[in-house]
Amino acid sequence: FDWSGAYAGLHAGYGWGDTSWHGIFGASGGQGGPGNPQQGSLNAANYDVSGILGGIQPGYNIQQGNIVMGVEAEASWSGINGDGLGGVNTSDRPFSTDVNFLGTFTGRFGVAMDRTLFYGKAGVAVINESHSHTTGAPLVLDGSETRMGAVLGAGVEHAFNERWSVKGEYNYLQFNAADVVLANGGDQAAFAIDQQLHTFKIGLNYLFTDG
Repeated sequence: FDWSGAYAGLHAGYGWGDTSWHGIFGASGGQGGPGNPQQGSLNAANYDVSGILGGIQPGYNIQQGNIVMGVEAEASWSGINGDGLGGVNTSDRPFSTDVNFLGTFTGRFGVAMDRTLFYGKAGVAVINESHSHTTGAPLVLDGSETRMGAVLGAGVEHAFNERWSVKGEYNYLQFNAADVVLANGGDQAAFAIDQQLHTFKIGLNYLFTDG
């Protein structure tokens, strides 16, 4: 079986991870305003996120002997979310996160055993998230952000005929702390938010040339 050529497919799976907030200015617990930033050094909240995801993936492989190399892009629409309580100088203020979208662009390197391919992957990731925080007023502040990160993964794919294959894949995604401003009218608070995610996906691919 030859894995060379272009392919495209669908995937569905589950994601879970950890969200950490660090206060910068105007955050829960009262640490001043934009003129008195705290440089993200004050821990505000930490909680788990989880949920389903699904999307599409195109890619291209080149096989030499039993070595398979290629590139792949993935776009996943996500229902991953979570919430928790915290605060800079308190511990009872609500925080929440919704992961709306995940995207990756990776290189793949694997070893083929006829119709079964064992592979690893690494590359860049992008995430779009929505965040909210309720202050002591109470006042709900919200905002969203899109940022880049990194992804590492591994999986196994099996071709059950000349054109179709099924795969199982694990990914680890790291998005380092990014400054996010939450607002409601003229009220604002800024946080540095760090996101780590794990995903497991089952996928179905169609190879555009016979294997």
